[in-house]
Amino acid sequence: MNILILGAGYVGTKLADQLLKKSFHVTLTTRSSENTQKLKNQYKDVLQLDCSDQKSVEKSLQYQDVLVICVAPSHGCSYEDTYLATTSAIKKSIQNTSKLKQIIYISSTSVYGDQQGNITNEAAPLLCTSDNGKILIQAEKQILSLQEKCDTCIFRSSGIYGPGREPSNYLRAKLPDPLSGDKNSPTNMIHIDDLVSAIAFAIDGKLSGIFNICDNDPITRADFYEKLAQIHHLQVPSFDPNLPQFHGGSRIISSKKIQSKGFKLKYPNRLFL
Repeated sequence: MNILILGAGYVGTKLADQLLKKSFHVTLTTRSSENTQKLKNQYKDVLQLDCSDQKSVEKSLQYQDVLVICVAPSHGCSYEDTYLATTSAIKKSIQNTSKLKQIIYISSTSVYGDQQGNITNEAAPLLCTSDNGKILIQAEKQILSLQEKCDTCIFRSSGIYGPGREPSNYLRAKLPDPLSGDKNSPTNMIHIDDLVSAIAFAIDGKLSGIFNICDNDPITRADFYEKLAQIHHLQVPSFDPNLPQFHGGSRIISSKKIQSKGFKLKYPNRLFL
């Protein structure tokens, strides 16, 4: 099976590592010429690709069975350029491509906005009011509009953590300033190993539809950061509810839907890395 991964960042490279172990033929893409050379030292097939360029995207899809989109904004790139331009180019390209069997798009649980602390599954309304959140919703719609062409699978990911993206480093960088938002809001996170395993599971199972991906441990922000600080010998942070919280709103993300398909989390409980 031939798999094209758009975006060779934290998620894309971890996913490539896992898929290569399963003997899939994997091609990674990146916008940067510098990053292309670095990736070629580790991976056989790497393309420098502007994901918003329809002709380039169409050419890259020519011999692919599965497309995984895990792009993220790089320095100087807006959400619109990163997500909406990419999905628009893909939509136009796939209309001329018949071989592709499945698209998997990595979105964000931030599209749910403020759910007032309620358990939030895939049927919840999309209440995000930020400009970036609205762009993510539009990008999802672009992907879902291709359902008649191939299987479309959207993962709404909660906050990603793991080796190389440790929450303790985030806290260390913020201290001694207060953290933004309500300290009593639940945390929603997913270990990188579980995210890439879920994507591989979707490929193996030819899944389509929308799936949340989150661990089963929605402890409050106050409790999470207090324990994190204690383990790493850091100052316990304070919180300022008047400062805007990046992901906005309070919600408890449920990933029961993907787990009901047979997917098992390796890290259902939070690690304090």
